[in-house]
Amino acid sequence: MIYPIDYCSLSCGGNTENIACKCPIGSECGSGYKLLLPDEETKEYIVKVHNDAREKVASGSTNVPGAGNMVALAYADDLQYTATCWAKQCVFQHDKCRRTENFQTAGQNLFASTGQCDGKSTFKQVVDAWYSEIQQASADCITSYNGCSGHFTQVVWAKTTHVGCSRMLANKKCLIACNYGPAGNMISAPVYDQNPGECEKESGYTHLCKAAKAIVSQSASPAADTPTSGGSDASGASGNSSTSAANIKLQLHQLMPVLPVITFLNIR
Repeated sequence: MIYPIDYCSLSCGGNTENIACKCPIGSECGSGYKLLLPDEETKEYIVKVHNDAREKVASGSTNVPGAGNMVALAYADDLQYTATCWAKQCVFQHDKCRRTENFQTAGQNLFASTGQCDGKSTFKQVVDAWYSEIQQASADCITSYNGCSGHFTQVVWAKTTHVGCSRMLANKKCLIACNYGPAGNMISAPVYDQNPGECEKESGYTHLCKAAKAIVSQSASPAADTPTSGGSDASGASGNSSTSAANIKLQLHQLMPVLPVITFLNIR
């Protein structure tokens, strides 16, 4: 028997309410919103585009040092659920608490665009845009994270093992969130270990260690996913913020558009 998860009990920093405690459709969504939940094929694609980026960095073929301990990511439905609760607000700013039963801390990359929203290829555009911040990353930042290139560093943070994403089309804008567990972008911590290491490799990759198991759907309150009238839930093909008592201080970074009318949000 699957028991509902009480996200209201999973607060952060003492009394910061979890984004998934209530999870309603927000008033900012208007009447023409459409929630686009990834199907299984899209989940696999989200994992692939992230792991392709991680493989490229781990190989040492970029402008930053290679990695010796980078694991391949797996998908986590609980991270998707908290990302969905963010998307249902239709407000482009980081939530303050996205803890799950599996992850005490979770990072978050956000993306907004007036362009295409449906179709799995959207996620490649998004991850490529976050990854493009590698051009501003330095070896010093990889050795000891200092707030640089926050979207990129969360994508390739070695100790992050899982990702889950969601999308909302509202007010002619496509809002996308990917949540990551455990959270990356810990100040002064290394983004990844640069020393070569031995590990069992993930199938299809030369430089990534074998992924953990995917985290499949966990039950939440059924009422939390009930849309208001005028919108629809549809299953179809900004930097990073971690939420924990130890990482309550956040810094906001607004990045310039990279794709047509696109905004990233990076909090640390």
